[in-house]
Amino acid sequence: MSKKSRSRTVEKRDPKTIMFWSFMAVALVTGVAMYGVAQSRVSAVPPDEGRTATRSFESHTYPRLTVLGDSITGGSHNNVVWPDLLAAKRTWYVNNIAEGSTGYSAGENKAFPFKVDDAVATTPDVIMVVGSRNDVYNPELVGPAAARVYADLKAKAPNVPIFVVGPIWDNKQPPPAMLSVNASIRQAAQNAGLLFIDALAENWLGDPTLIQKDDRVHPTDAGQQVLADHIDRAIPQVTIKKS
Repeated sequence: MSKKSRSRTVEKRDPKTIMFWSFMAVALVTGVAMYGVAQSRVSAVPPDEGRTATRSFESHTYPRLTVLGDSITGGSHNNVVWPDLLAAKRTWYVNNIAEGSTGYSAGENKAFPFKVDDAVATTPDVIMVVGSRNDVYNPELVGPAAARVYADLKAKAPNVPIFVVGPIWDNKQPPPAMLSVNASIRQAAQNAGLLFIDALAENWLGDPTLIQKDDRVHPTDAGQQVLADHIDRAIPQVTIKKS
């Protein structure tokens, strides 16, 4: 009798217990399904291979652009900057190491010659050196500094196309010292066999509405778009070999 009694006790289930474990089973199945969906979404998004100069990437799908420049390129009170706009249009990754108050001769230990290692750290497929209006104060130093930058880039990133964009000015007439800087950069780029794009001659930001009113130097977001459009037209397409 005692065995039958125990048997009947085991077979009788508390309705609340049944409901609890049923709920847990459904929750477990649902959770596993949601995790699977989430994982599939994550794996479908290509990794962001840009922006961080200290990363190293052995293989990649889209061309990687590295940009050296000043605050015109790095942005000043902007929501967008032209390197990002250009990269989005061309489906490139971008490593924008532009920094304010720098140039070929400006910026002391942050000047372009000191940033070559950062420029090549992500093994880029294309490099752009842009500027700089900050070099207007030491125009006589620009030519030798530019030659050094180009030589170092070519040595540390062989076979990588390098495009040189001269200083980008605002809507006012550039001073004679700026024209001298532009000429020195042009000559250094030509001596190195690099494509030079003359932003001063084309007066990219000649429309005063493209310049921020508070500082009268930096482009607005619309101005950044204009820069992206001009540079997109000026440089050739870059492709990489698929592994």
